[in-house]
Amino acid sequence: MRYDGSKAVGAIFLSYFQSLKVSPPDPVFGQVATFRADTRANKVSLLVGYYRNEEGQTPAFESIKEAAKGFFPRVEYLPMGGDDHYLNALMELVFGPQLPNIKDRLSSVQTIGGTGALRTIGDLLKMMGHNSIWISDPTWPNHLGIFTAADLEINPYPYHDGVNYGVSFEAMIAALSKIPEKSPVLLHAVCHNPTGFDLSVEQWIELADLMEKRNLFPIFDFAYQGFGKGVEEDAAAIHLFVERGFEFAVTYTCSKSFALYGERVGALFVIVDKNREALTSQLKRICRTGYSNPPRFGAELVQRVLTSPKLYERWEGELKEMRARMQAMRRLFMDKLKIKDPSGEWDFLLRGHGLFVYSGLSETVCARLVDNYGIYLPNNGRINITAINKNNVDHIVDAIADCSRGA
Repeated sequence: MRYDGSKAVGAIFLSYFQSLKVSPPDPVFGQVATFRADTRANKVSLLVGYYRNEEGQTPAFESIKEAAKGFFPRVEYLPMGGDDHYLNALMELVFGPQLPNIKDRLSSVQTIGGTGALRTIGDLLKMMGHNSIWISDPTWPNHLGIFTAADLEINPYPYHDGVNYGVSFEAMIAALSKIPEKSPVLLHAVCHNPTGFDLSVEQWIELADLMEKRNLFPIFDFAYQGFGKGVEEDAAAIHLFVERGFEFAVTYTCSKSFALYGERVGALFVIVDKNREALTSQLKRICRTGYSNPPRFGAELVQRVLTSPKLYERWEGELKEMRARMQAMRRLFMDKLKIKDPSGEWDFLLRGHGLFVYSGLSETVCARLVDNYGIYLPNNGRINITAINKNNVDHIVDAIADCSRGA
């Protein structure tokens, strides 16, 4: 048989790809494509996890711009495990003054953003014989896709309290107290996505007690350092687990904290009691067979910011300004909603931190907002609070009020 253009000559031709079915669109980026095609002038996207300023733009950090001045990166491949200077600088940021106590227990690799770090730890868990992982309900949707692709079964544990608008901590503890020992458990280090609700210090301590008793393996997804209460404060849960002597992992992304979304700068850190050399070799093997070598440019920019006192101070100041705007938009949104719906419970908007608020809007209301007003948000009601500004807040609140009638 030979194939000539669109016809098979001498036999019936079946494409190698005949059996493929169209994949469902990504719950967020699928809507982004629809939003871009929408021609309505007053359309609003509350979708993707970019920080937006008052003008609706995603600006580069001035500290990053300064680090990039007159700088062109070397063109050689990085090692499989990444840039050691970058990893060492990031270790200090994540683990702080506790780093000297764990340096000989710490294995690290640079990854393709936080997603690459999550997939790498997922592949490692599968290689070690794990078949499942426990993840909060709700969570970032791609968590489910990443670990499913790593051939791990997803088991949800309760997290969001939709009645009292916070963390359903008692239900969370009850669920985790019954799972098999040595189970891996994914935790959001700060600025839980999508709810914005974090555990209190006392709750983290109680959770650590349980995980120690049950010999569970914590994996901290650390995507928003500096977006919560501060750079140091946002690492508090990780520092607690270091103090308690846990073996655990941290998946890290610089996408948000350094606004390097497109550069795909991440890292995976794993603290172990023994066999660190074997672990590091296996992590590098996973990286080599997945993408071979990580990108260089963004990692060098992060390293420059973190190791320059002047740039570091400027970077921290920029994060402080961003946090202030996030909280200001939460308050503005809450105040406007209270005017429109005085009987509603809106104070919960101020109890969260980070980019996202879990609005509680139903799937029906979310669909109406898209169809009737061109206001796009995921069907779980998650809102990027920085996509709201003084120019569009009234339009958004009026639309929510209208679309919620009879829903």
